Amino acid sequence: MVLASQLTATHIVASPNEHTSEQVKRDNNGYTNAVSWDKYSLILQGKRIFIHSGEFHPFRLPVPDLWADVLQKYKAAGLNAVSIYFHWGLSNPSKGVLDFDGTRHVPDPGPYINAETSAGGMPHWVTAEVPGYLRTNSSSYTEAYTPYWDYIAEITAKNQITSGGPIILIQVDNEYVQYDSSGGNPGKAGYFADLEKTLRNKGVVVPTTYNDPGMNGNFVSGEGKVDIYGIDSYPGGFDCRIGAPFTSVPTNYYQYHVATNPSQPLFIPEFQSGSIEPWGPTSVGYERCRITYGSDYESLFNINLWANNVKMVSYYMAYGGTSWGHIPFHKVYTSYDYGAALAENRWITSKYQELKRQGLFLRSAKDFITTDVIGNSTDSSVVQVSNSDVYVTYLKNPTTGAGFYIARHTDSTSNSTIAFKLGVKTSSGTLQVPASASSITIPGRRSQITVTDFTYGSSKALYSTAPVLFAGSVGSRDVLYLYGDPGIQYEAAMDFTGTPTTTDSSVASVNASSTGATLLKISPSNSGLTFVYDSSRLVIVSSTSVADTFWSPSVTGSGNYASYWSFGSTSVFLVWGPQLVRAATIQGSKLSITGDLQTTSSTTLTIIAPTTVSSVSLNGKSLSITSSSKVKGILTAKCSTSKSAITLPDLASGWKYFDSLPEIKQSYSDQGWKTANKTTTNSPFKPYYGDSNGSVLYGCDYGFCEGQVFWKGHFRAAGAEKGVNLTINGGEAFAASVWLNGKFVNTTYGKSTYPAYTWPILDPAIEETDKFFEFPAGSLLAGKDNVLTVLHDNMGLNETND
Repeated sequence: MVLASQLTATHIVASPNEHTSEQVKRDNNGYTNAVSWDKYSLILQGKRIFIHSGEFHPFRLPVPDLWADVLQKYKAAGLNAVSIYFHWGLSNPSKGVLDFDGTRHVPDPGPYINAETSAGGMPHWVTAEVPGYLRTNSSSYTEAYTPYWDYIAEITAKNQITSGGPIILIQVDNEYVQYDSSGGNPGKAGYFADLEKTLRNKGVVVPTTYNDPGMNGNFVSGEGKVDIYGIDSYPGGFDCRIGAPFTSVPTNYYQYHVATNPSQPLFIPEFQSGSIEPWGPTSVGYERCRITYGSDYESLFNINLWANNVKMVSYYMAYGGTSWGHIPFHKVYTSYDYGAALAENRWITSKYQELKRQGLFLRSAKDFITTDVIGNSTDSSVVQVSNSDVYVTYLKNPTTGAGFYIARHTDSTSNSTIAFKLGVKTSSGTLQVPASASSITIPGRRSQITVTDFTYGSSKALYSTAPVLFAGSVGSRDVLYLYGDPGIQYEAAMDFTGTPTTTDSSVASVNASSTGATLLKISPSNSGLTFVYDSSRLVIVSSTSVADTFWSPSVTGSGNYASYWSFGSTSVFLVWGPQLVRAATIQGSKLSITGDLQTTSSTTLTIIAPTTVSSVSLNGKSLSITSSSKVKGILTAKCSTSKSAITLPDLASGWKYFDSLPEIKQSYSDQGWKTANKTTTNSPFKPYYGDSNGSVLYGCDYGFCEGQVFWKGHFRAAGAEKGVNLTINGGEAFAASVWLNGKFVNTTYGKSTYPAYTWPILDPAIEETDKFFEFPAGSLLAGKDNVLTVLHDNMGLNETND
């Protein structure tokens, strides 16, 4: 996997004032200082960055004009990087043929990618023609991948950050083991070393990365080691059915990291954001997966990563897409929707909203990029909590002193609502919060973050038990956006100049506190936005559902990094109302917004922009704006859209048909077909009747590796033959049908297993059948040439680890 910040679609979040004060050893790979790291985070051009990435497979959306739509939605959700797998098999379909037309970014190029692709993305000619062990440093395999890998290295070098491009990391291969195990193939570590040597020889200077398929310590050190080590994690299992057990959150990421690579940031290159769906009648569909791995899962499992001090993560998948043609391996069907935040049709889902709430917090919470794990509530001297059903982890910024108390249920599978009080350490001493509300409340299977001494713009909040959506400056005003669920009370304490004004005291009331800070008692409402403000600070309060209509686009700046937050873009504004905000520019006093509206009825936009803005347009259309009479700098405008007329052609007549199976007829000539006469194969799985015992009948050995494959066999019948026994392997959910002299004989079926990737397997899959096909009466031609035709559906090759 490679993480790439796409110039027109994603941006980098960084803390410009947090890269000189810590006395922490920094590392680089010896090839460039543009990308370095320490134990806290990745550092780009001297600025810290929390890598918050989403996986995207261009080959699963093979229309480059549509890529911007996905990437703009990633950016709008607060993601600042994209991880892209590149498919060796699609770009090198046959030996000596390289086709990279349409390629724009090559961040995670394999050669092996897994990704539920046939043969893990390796070309099938490689699996058939290469005699050496695959994914090793064998000479024949090295010869096979070298043209592809040379090209990958060359275009990566041209598009890396040191060349003005977006590539900041490059992953080597995927989910493998470093050392030879008993019975395994030799040369794995040497294979990695060879891949890395080629990258360097071709001018690639950005750090190499790797995702270990578990906490196994592969490629942390020794031959083939990478610059930045990571582990992938799929803690939710792969079972989308109603009533499937809700798994517990992993609790040992941080401990493993400290024991394994403590001088690097904790990196999860693949973190589960949905699930695959196998073939078969028990499949429940991806919409059900979007519920199982929905917003509750995101709140609990994603934020658990934060509690473990993860500072680099990529969600697999943020958009899944479609496995066109014969891309998938045999366990999964064509849709690769994955139950992701963006649906297969690129539509924004309910999961997207939770991802956006997390992303906008991470993008604006500069204190959170650098934190130490201080401890948790199992030690009352570190964290005091009034309810043992709550588990709280305390993280602290070593420079600013900001604290983050991340709470969840002790039993993370619990669906109950729990309440508690929390002892927090602040610049005003240790406080029990909330001070006036009865408790902090967490619904089941969710997380809650209480912040202390928290920076927003040039101001500080002493604490807040309400979640933070945005923290920063808009123009000359410091802005903090707090939200929550109606029916739950929250509170926040912060300094104002004098007594601030509130636009709705029933939602946010202003009170004095024992610390001297102003205490806000917060009761969120779905009725809209509430503002608490003085001359230089603005606190926004809303319900979670209102927050879902909020966007915080960065304003395009200037120079090579015009769309990178804090590099070429340093200005933001806030807007509520549109279904999506894709981009924005400010030229003089004009704010130009590009975005989407979901409804044809009138939509009200609420905008907080720098005070210099006096006119607003949406998609090029000027809007009539009104300035708030209560709160300076707040603009409102109404806009609408209309449906486009779609005219369908006449589908009632003019239909034609064509025989789709002429091959089954006895009269059909197979003279131009390949003769299956090989007696040896490079496959390590030898056929039952091949290798000196008869012809090898592996389709891939004859160039037919996937999809529907026809086989024809001829025999002269004596007249007493009753049938034929065929052993057919096509992978899970395959099928094969047999005809004799044009007459249908029978069909044999494989079977998929549900759930996928779950052990022990209670209902084993069927990838191969051994069946006797009885000839139907009257089908046999005694004393004549008989033609047996088999239509074999190959569902794709297995992925492999060794």
